[in-house]
Amino acid sequence: MIISIDGADGVGKTTLAKQLSKHINFDYIKDPLDEIVRILGNKEKNIEATKKAKTHVFHTGKTDAQIANYLCRSLLSLKKKTTDRNLVIDRGMMSAAVYNLNDETEPLFDYFLKENIAGDICIFLYATQTCRIQRLIERAKRIGDEHNDLNNDRVLSLDSTRTIEYIKSRNINSIIVDTTNKNAQQVFEEVVDLLLKNPTFQQNNLKSQHQDDKQY
Repeated sequence: MIISIDGADGVGKTTLAKQLSKHINFDYIKDPLDEIVRILGNKEKNIEATKKAKTHVFHTGKTDAQIANYLCRSLLSLKKKTTDRNLVIDRGMMSAAVYNLNDETEPLFDYFLKENIAGDICIFLYATQTCRIQRLIERAKRIGDEHNDLNNDRVLSLDSTRTIEYIKSRNINSIIVDTTNKNAQQVFEEVVDLLLKNPTFQQNNLKSQHQDDKQY
């Protein structure tokens, strides 16, 4: 089972993903490509190839469609390689949509949606721009900002409205939470409460319990 934690920068994805993965005993995945490399054996040539691929895609003026295609194919590859694992992914398909969903790329996202890479459950977080910027400032003070988001106008102006509309219009199995003016614990508790009520998650728990029972 794959649970995807999605949203714009500053909504609290990573904090929630780490908390939730521990709470429900799922593997936490920070980056799909890095996890694929780990699965392949952490060979130096694979790691170097991954770095080059990321640089080529994100730092050489690629179009929204090219970036979306790269990210979605990475998620598809990860899904195929982890069919026997329960995962919480930090930044999945709908995070890519926040950045890259538009009239041109919508058919591309529709294509990959048929491959079920939005996750068995998509937990989508959003917050006001003011709240997100304040969190980015606090993050930069606390741990630095390796992506220099505070100087990235595109990051600062991200709007999740279209992505949320897309999630709803495609009937994606989702939990959508506004994190504005909520601390990490409040968001975590709200998400856990909604997750426990989600039929897909309930079914996965029953399946896991049944498999455990068969082992004894």
